[in-house]
Amino acid sequence: MEIWFALVTFVVMNGVNVALVFPEVSCGLASGVSSIIAASMVFIPMRIFSYLSAVASMALAIAAVALVCAALTMDEWANPYEMLGDSALVQLQNVP
Repeated sequence: MEIWFALVTFVVMNGVNVALVFPEVSCGLASGVSSIIAASMVFIPMRIFSYLSAVASMALAIAAVALVCAALTMDEWANPYEMLGDSALVQLQNVP
């Protein structure tokens, strides 16, 4: 039962993330397409599935490096402990 809840959670999370990247797509449609793609992956041979897994791992590594590079380009780090109110949350000079 625990694996089932994890599966449903990740399918819904995929739908929400796709809807954030592509606002014209609804969460329900994105979740449905994500479920169909996940179900079709059962029929892919293990060798191709391992290559897809390697591509996904490389994409995560590239995204992590991009996040670190974006953080290093900030001129000034936002430190919310030195100020109060909205100025503690919004630091427009930190947007690259």
